[in-house]
Amino acid sequence: MIPIRAARPAAELVRLRRLMFLAMHGEDDPKRPRGRGYARATTEALLDWFAGQGVTRVDLHATEGAEELYRSLGFAEHSIALSLDLSRRRG
Repeated sequence: MIPIRAARPAAELVRLRRLMFLAMHGEDDPKRPRGRGYARATTEALLDWFAGQGVTRVDLHATEGAEELYRSLGFAEHSIALSLDLSRRRG
């Protein structure tokens, strides 16, 4: 697990977000190592940090490639996400 230093939670969140970005976007680059647990480790560390900050719920939109990971961490469907592109709507 990646240690979290509570003295600077904002800085730690930025560090975790950067690590998570690197881990999650490695699948787009065939030269990046995969299957080493980086995405799981950073996600677990981020969830631990959220819990320590009193966050009681985390919602996310998963890619097909990451869905299995999130489900294995306990994420489940709870609603239907809807969106509307207003770029062509004229008012």
